[in-house]
Amino acid sequence: MLKTDSHLVLITNNYPFSHDGGEVMFVDPEVDFLISEFDVVTIAPCHPNGTLVANCEGIDLDVSLGYMVGLVFSFVSYHNASAELLK
Repeated sequence: MLKTDSHLVLITNNYPFSHDGGEVMFVDPEVDFLISEFDVVTIAPCHPNGTLVANCEGIDLDVSLGYMVGLVFSFVSYHNASAELLK
């Protein structure tokens, strides 16, 4: 059993939204277990686009955190690609 006041932040590509699909079949079966093991479960999708395709009962949904993480990854990817072109 995990310690009291445990908080899991799960950063996803799009779960629980339908943007690009795919993640629901992998993440959705695990959510009930995560809720039972952690005091707070926050899901932060990087692409909160499309329809809400999963039940969010028992989780905190933070679209701003995931969006910011997505921007950082995009910036780093762009920077790395630009550096390769300059070699």
